[in-house]
Amino acid sequence: MSASIFCLAFFSAPVWSYSEAATAGIAAYKSGDYRRAAHLLDEKLHNELAGDCEAMYCRANAFLKLDRKRWALEHYQLARTLAKDPVTAAQCDRAIAWLTKSLQARAEQANSAPAQSNQSNAVEVDPGKAKLSETATRGSVKPGPMLQPTPYDLSLITIQQRSAETDNVYKAVSTAVAAMPLRIKQQIDEAGIRWIICSTLVDYDPALVDAKARGWGPGLDFRYVAGTYSLKHNKILIAERALRTSDGVLSERGHRLETTLHETGHAYDKVLNYYSRDPAFRAAYEADCARLADAQRPKLKYYLQAGNAGPSETFAELFDKCIMQTANLPLELPNDITTTFPNCCVIMKRLLR
Repeated sequence: MSASIFCLAFFSAPVWSYSEAATAGIAAYKSGDYRRAAHLLDEKLHNELAGDCEAMYCRANAFLKLDRKRWALEHYQLARTLAKDPVTAAQCDRAIAWLTKSLQARAEQANSAPAQSNQSNAVEVDPGKAKLSETATRGSVKPGPMLQPTPYDLSLITIQQRSAETDNVYKAVSTAVAAMPLRIKQQIDEAGIRWIICSTLVDYDPALVDAKARGWGPGLDFRYVAGTYSLKHNKILIAERALRTSDGVLSERGHRLETTLHETGHAYDKVLNYYSRDPAFRAAYEADCARLADAQRPKLKYYLQAGNAGPSETFAELFDKCIMQTANLPLELPNDITTTFPNCCVIMKRLLR
């Protein structure tokens, strides 16, 4: 049975008198704006609608319409625990059974498939043949027993063209992907986003040579940058080399594990319909900024950029640091962002649960 048929059956049958706080989210769902419905109901479910079965059920339907099956499953399960009438409970049970079977089939298919290339000129990554350099250390972290990349992890990574630095970069990127919660990877996967290892960012997209890197100094374009989430290509690009800001020499760049996680944070922000612009996140960001002493601000200027840039960079950096901490990985770029932005950090940890 298709997701659309399920939504029609599930959403139309219960007869509820929706609480006033859920009205906007319900209206967005009925108008077909499922992203807005999920967004509005998320805000309400963490405030006045905590424990509201109908709001939880409606958000599950919205995620199913968006083909976010794992999130849909989680919300149907929560709605099932809150359901007080047998009709709603039965509908939740049917949705849970169907989604569980669907997600299991997807996971089995992903874990049994070889890594695929999605670039016509890319080198296919064969995890059984990709020998990682034992001597490579810069910009990489040796995975622990719980961070060995799975075939599914490796299927999300593409190498554009091999070089002497490729194995080192591949090791760092695959470790970063392995460190992420499975649910996060599946959401990124469902959005069509992939990790691309390229020689330089401008080799992958020559147009970047004319684009200024946000928050960087005068004259610094993407030739100096080691990673970016490309909205144009819907890819997370990790460069093997970039120009050094000190002397402009093209060289191998370190910090690739955290670069990968930070840029994935930007991609995940996009997957969540730019959560860094969400009123709840903005309120937390403004509260954290208000606490900063004047002496702290120059060091944190990258995260205090005007408009959407500051919250966006803070979201991405917290995504990086929270995953590094949870995975017990040594920080390549230590900073105190989790304590400097404590309210935003609480939200990030909730998103990553």
